[in-house]
Amino acid sequence: MRIPAAALTVLFLVVPPAHGEGGKLILTTSDYISGNTAVFDTGAKTLSDNLLGHFQDAYVRTNGRDVYIIEGGDNSSIMKVDPEHPEVPLWQYSVGAGSNPHDLVFVSAAGYRKGYVLRYNKAALWVVNMDAAKTADFKLGEIDLSAWSDDDGAPEMHLGYYYGGYVWVVCQRYSLSTFSAGTAVLLKIDPATDTVIDLDPETPGVQGRDLIKKNPVAGSLAGGRLYLAGTTYGVSDEGVWSVDLDDPSLTQRVVLSESALGGTVAGVYVPNVAWGVVTAYDASWNAVPQTFDPLTGTLLGTLPVPDAGGGMVMAEGLLHIGSRHYENPALYAVDPVTNTVTAGPFPTSLPPLTLAWSGDPEPVAVKEPVTRPAPFVLRAASPNPFNPSTTLTFTLERSMRVNMTAYTITGQKAATLAEGFFPAGAHTVKWDASGLASGVYCIRLSDGVRASYTKAALVR
Repeated sequence: MRIPAAALTVLFLVVPPAHGEGGKLILTTSDYISGNTAVFDTGAKTLSDNLLGHFQDAYVRTNGRDVYIIEGGDNSSIMKVDPEHPEVPLWQYSVGAGSNPHDLVFVSAAGYRKGYVLRYNKAALWVVNMDAAKTADFKLGEIDLSAWSDDDGAPEMHLGYYYGGYVWVVCQRYSLSTFSAGTAVLLKIDPATDTVIDLDPETPGVQGRDLIKKNPVAGSLAGGRLYLAGTTYGVSDEGVWSVDLDDPSLTQRVVLSESALGGTVAGVYVPNVAWGVVTAYDASWNAVPQTFDPLTGTLLGTLPVPDAGGGMVMAEGLLHIGSRHYENPALYAVDPVTNTVTAGPFPTSLPPLTLAWSGDPEPVAVKEPVTRPAPFVLRAASPNPFNPSTTLTFTLERSMRVNMTAYTITGQKAATLAEGFFPAGAHTVKWDASGLASGVYCIRLSDGVRASYTKAALVR
């Protein structure tokens, strides 16, 4: 199994760190009885375990180099820690007793950084100052989301993202004993005014967007598309679906069903639009990680890790995976090009629950020699939007056979734009879409191993 090389552009732009000069992977670990923290130095390839005890349900989030641990359950607090010395919190502030926070979204504001705390058991989302030096300065306000409460009396805010200048909140429809009526809901918040934006102006009141599934348990944002993994534990067939946040209608489509995965979906991670990883429980309740094409839903292969239920993150060219295997919980580093474990396993005393990377916010670019061939890439269509024709340009670093295909936003094939053998260099293809309906189309260039994508809008 090989990951499409176009998906790995960032891998060829990152300078491998010198020994001991990498970033830090922060892990929360838990056996659902107790919790702890571990740190992995990506340069030295060393793991320090049992550094900071915390509540059993704790999630780690980073914003550049800053590290925050979200404590759920009765503690319901946010801790800020120094990745170099995480054993002592810099501060810890409550977000409301019993509020059970599930996620934290970062937004830069004038003079400070705002945070949006998704409180699962409460109807109000908290807006906080992530740079607060004392408790009195921490809470900035709250946003009432009670209009989207379900049978449990709360909106069940579970996942949050910042994209396109807005905060996006995914609310579940779940209770401990049964699944509530209706489907999950997506909300859009304007951080300039801290108000919910109406996603259905034709209906009276402020509306969110109903999602096509009930219980998203994990999500990943790539290229303007939000990929959600959901399961109702035998009640229905959910799986992975996407929401196009760049489309005003927020088009959704199923990417992978649980029946296609052959198990109960456990999570999804999409580093970029060309490839992703989905995990599903097998018969022994191990979360088996498989790579897939986010556009077509094609499964590409299985990663060499026994259980990926502890989260994953791409850092410095490697996919780091937390394995919750009941006998050997550990952290693994996998090379996605060769599909091999390049470092680890690094055992953890408690199974990994979440992990996040803290380091330089941007990769270090390698200057390319002038004589280096052009990369395999499909460039933006021009004009875009278009009616009825547009021109697409792509470059190849060597002679090869390629295929260029246009798909609808729902993944249906609309037209084959180019197919055959092309020499190295730049090429142009004119697409006449006279017979097609208006809408956003995804253009895919592939040589059978790699893929590159762009979007074009046909407007009549």
